[in-house]
Order: sequence, then structure tokens, then C-alpha cells
Amino acid sequence: MTRRIAAALTAGCLIAAGLRAQTPRVAAWSSYEGVTNSEDWSTAGAQFTLAAARGSAGWVAGERVGRFGATDLTARVGGVLHPTERWWITAEAGTATDPEFMPKNSWEVDVAALVGRRASFGLGYRRRNYVVGPVDFLMPHLTVDLHPPDRGRRRQVTAGVVEAWRGDRHRAAILSRATAPP
Repeated sequence: MTRRIAAALTAGCLIAAGLRAQTPRVAAWSSYEGVTNSEDWSTAGAQFTLAAARGSAGWVAGERVGRFGATDLTARVGGVLHPTERWWITAEAGTATDPEFMPKNSWEVDVAALVGRRASFGLGYRRRNYVVGPVDFLMPHLTVDLHPPDRGRRRQVTAGVVEAWRGDRHRAAILSRATAPP
């Protein structure tokens, strides 16, 4: 049931963004890490996004991830929908071909709203289905713009708590992220 909801939200975001797309974007990334006493880790990926004027968007992405001497290929499709100016819903679903260490499939839904001029609060839920079993994440988060936008340059601080569980085993972690333009 929840997978169908995530798939419906993702499809709706892609359709909405595709019908009124005004901004196509392409992003690419890669990383390499030398690991002592193990195979080196590497990542390479790309994402294509169509964004509408009101902020709704849809994307497709692919990634090659190398860990422990194995390579996994993943694909994701997602979107963000702005039903109003103060609310937005993000959904993403992904899969891996013959996964060695990545989840077989995953999906995520996040709902967020403005709670002030420069602050938003949201709640995200992520499910990752690994070969050994599923892992669920619950992620409340608060984002605050530190300064008014200066010629498109934003400074933000995001904080939240991530709780993950598998069966009866729970783990919690604190998430914090600060972004500033170069």
C-alpha cells in the first residue's frame, strides 16, 4: 500500500513537472576514496531534472557505486510537488540491479512546510529493502535560512534526528548540515 502511494506521488510529480517544465538541469558527481586493508570505494552518477516555474520538479538518476571489490548499479526516479506556496511533498523510489551491498529497492516520502519567513519543518520516511531485510528511517527536520538571500546566495542550517530500525533494533542519530555559497 505505502509503495503504491510513493509511486503515485512520484508519477504525479514527474507528470506535473514534465507538462509545465521550464528548466531542464543535468547534474553529475563522482568520488573516490582509498580504503586501508580493503578495496577502494568509488561513486559516479548523473541526474536529469525538469523543474516547473512554481518549484515542482521531477527527476531520473543513475549511479555506479563500488565497495568491497563489488559494483552496484542503481536507478532512481523522484519528484517534488508544491500544492501550495507553503507546503511541498517530495517522493523518490529507487532500485539496484543484482545488489551486493546497496538496497534492492528503496523509497522515500518527505512532507515539509514553511513555519516562518525563513524556516521550514518537515518529516521524512525512508524504507530501504536490503537482501538481509528492510531498514526504516524516520527523519524530522528543521531548516533555517541564516541571512536573507543575497543575490541568490543562501546560507542554511538544517538539523534533525534520524531514527532507523530493523525489526526490534532501533538506532538514532543527530543530523546537522550547514550550507553556504562559495
